[in-house]
Amino acid sequence: MPRNLRIIAADGFTNPPPDVARFDKTVIIQENIQSERNIGILDGFDLNGSAIDPATMNLDFYFGNENPGDAEGRYEITTAVINGVTRYVIKVKPNNGGEIRFNYEDLAQHEIAYRFTDKTTKAIRHEGTFTFVVSDINEAPTNLRALNATGGASLSVVENQGANTFVANLSSIDQDRTTSGGDGDTFAYSITTNPGNRFKLDATGRQLQLTGPLDYEATDPLLKTDGSGKYYDVGITVTDGGGAVGGTPLSTTTTIKVYVTNDIGDDINSRPTTPTIVDNAVVTLTESAAGARNVATVVSTDDGVGGTTLQYEMVNGVNGLFSINPTSGVITFNGTAQNYENNTNLQVENAGTAQERKFFNVQVRAKESGTNGQTSDTTTVKVYLDDVNEAVSDATYAVNVMSENAEAGTTVGTVTSVADPDTFVGNRDFRFTLVTPTATRSPSTATLPWTPPRAGSRWGRSACRT
Repeated sequence: MPRNLRIIAADGFTNPPPDVARFDKTVIIQENIQSERNIGILDGFDLNGSAIDPATMNLDFYFGNENPGDAEGRYEITTAVINGVTRYVIKVKPNNGGEIRFNYEDLAQHEIAYRFTDKTTKAIRHEGTFTFVVSDINEAPTNLRALNATGGASLSVVENQGANTFVANLSSIDQDRTTSGGDGDTFAYSITTNPGNRFKLDATGRQLQLTGPLDYEATDPLLKTDGSGKYYDVGITVTDGGGAVGGTPLSTTTTIKVYVTNDIGDDINSRPTTPTIVDNAVVTLTESAAGARNVATVVSTDDGVGGTTLQYEMVNGVNGLFSINPTSGVITFNGTAQNYENNTNLQVENAGTAQERKFFNVQVRAKESGTNGQTSDTTTVKVYLDDVNEAVSDATYAVNVMSENAEAGTTVGTVTSVADPDTFVGNRDFRFTLVTPTATRSPSTATLPWTPPRAGSRWGRSACRT
């Protein structure tokens, strides 16, 4: 027997404890290891007590009738300088690692046979076997599938079916071994992408069902379309139980398509949907500004039953100020300049306050083509008109008669009113300025020159003093 010939585990792997048989000829490795990882370093002596030295001995895999050699090409022999000494090393052969070649569930132990020969005499110096034990790790479930009632992969549901309607059976495969020795693992399924919460799992957690009816004709951004029809994307995740080793649970996720098919018996012509304002965007007009412009776009949908096409029409165009394109739904202002203060076409919000705003109450709707086409409910589009501050046109003063030698600070006149076309509180804030401090005398009156105050000044009763 060789004296102290052993293999020392390398690269983070381990040898069994000394009380295990052949502990010095065994290395414990993990499944799924990658190519070219070192397994063990050879150390010790041959039958004659000579040190195992790559300079004087050849080491080869031995392939006999009952000897496994390199475990079907999984390993190779190389050398490495370790602590200044050249030693033989056994490692995973290039392009032979991974989940297939080192799979615990497939083969949990590898035996390799080796032979040392003298480089000079070619005599056999030692031969034997090493054992590499493949340890189990938890692996994620695979082949997550959703199958229809007949076991096929195509999933579809007819619209208008009630809650709890069957959609799919869920299944997975996991190569991890359970403690009982059988293949498989425990699974927990969940819905990780649930469009509109339209789907659920049944009490077993393995069957996908509806939470309520689906609508083939619905205007739903989550209802997608491809060459096969309309469908919802549903994300399904399966999580294992950690495997036989009690490891961290691992998950696999997939996205399935659940198609919604049309219920022909449900094809009764429905009204178009109430138009909505695209992006809620409505242009605000400016007082006294002329020029036609588009102010908003509305959109509606229709089931198309009966071959009808969708159109738009004006319900209230505010005495012809607004029109709508029957095809595109674009609402256009005709460009006539509008007055903010005296305009019977305007409606008002928060009248008489700093938050006052006036608007044109435009009303539109969608309709189907044809004499029997149905119409939608009416949509109101508020088109606001911004007030423009306009200049003051006049002011009225009450003049006070002064006596000769009147003292400084004596009131000579008081503003009693200001003529301003603006009605909006925010544009009736007046200030007063004495422009030319001169006066003409008469037996009973003095007249003060007046210049209109600047726009935006505060209005109030003001006194002029000497």
